[in-house]
Amino acid sequence: VLNTSHVRNNNTVMYSTPMFSGFSAAAAYSFKTKADANPSTAIAAVADITDIGLNYANGPLAAGVSLYKVSSLTAAIDNKETNLYATYDMGVAKLGAGYYTEKGAAAGAVDTKGYNVSANVPLNASLNLLANYGKKDDKVAATNLDSTIAAIGLKYTLSKRTSVYARYVDQKNDNVAANAAKKVQTTLVGVQHNF
Repeated sequence: VLNTSHVRNNNTVMYSTPMFSGFSAAAAYSFKTKADANPSTAIAAVADITDIGLNYANGPLAAGVSLYKVSSLTAAIDNKETNLYATYDMGVAKLGAGYYTEKGAAAGAVDTKGYNVSANVPLNASLNLLANYGKKDDKVAATNLDSTIAAIGLKYTLSKRTSVYARYVDQKNDNVAANAAKKVQTTLVGVQHNF
């Protein structure tokens, strides 16, 4: 959540391969699009979006890498993002780690990297303890908007598709504007149902 959020893209075609010995790949291409209805913004110049990923899942190990690129009609505002992740299920806990880099071509544009680590610990057959910590390093000298986020929560499974959860999230932001929050604390309680 610390890097630039992706929106759902229109005009997209996607292909996913079958799994071979735990490996699978997917590629998506979005034709010329606009994520913002305001034509005066830079996003109006977006030409296309490509998203290519390779995943591995076999036994307790899962891992993947993806390359995400937003092209523009002028290459000066291209944006590229690389994402890596891995999880390992030890039975007593499922541990995960992720890493990303994001860079824009224009001077002073986005230039960040970050990582996160997570743990999912089953306390009994229905109750899981969840924990996550992430850090973003913003390398743009003019803003240097570094962030850290830590979260802890519980998930109680009611059925195969339905669960209830409670989470506490603590986020700290560096060098924010005077009207922005340096620290945000959030408590979430809800029901999740997967259709």
